Amino acid sequence: QTEATWDDKNQQYIIHTPSPGAAKNWISQGFTADKAVVVANLSVDDKVVGPHAFLMDLRKDGQLVDGVSVGDMGIKTTGNDLDNAWISFDNVRIPKDALLNAHADVNDAGEYTLKS
Repeated sequence: QTEATWDDKNQQYIIHTPSPGAAKNWISQGFTADKAVVVANLSVDDKVVGPHAFLMDLRKDGQLVDGVSVGDMGIKTTGNDLDNAWISFDNVRIPKDALLNAHADVNDAGEYTLKS
């Protein structure tokens, strides 16, 4: 349910978790990772174009990026020594080149294009 909205004016994507139930759950290394590939439902010009992958910073200089939140998944039946987290995003802005664009892209004019 994570959303990615193209902001044409600023040439950025806005990554957002719309509700607590939409957080990314059971993320290994969520408490320590600096980067993540995040799959989010992309909208361009108010049109939903489906799930796309983005490479984004979770931390810079050891600190969470503004708008990124993490928490512990709690006690498990086994493997409580493992780092399993939930991650959510509150309107986190990421650059245009964060989209993993082998199959689709947003061009400089703000148009969504498929690649063959």
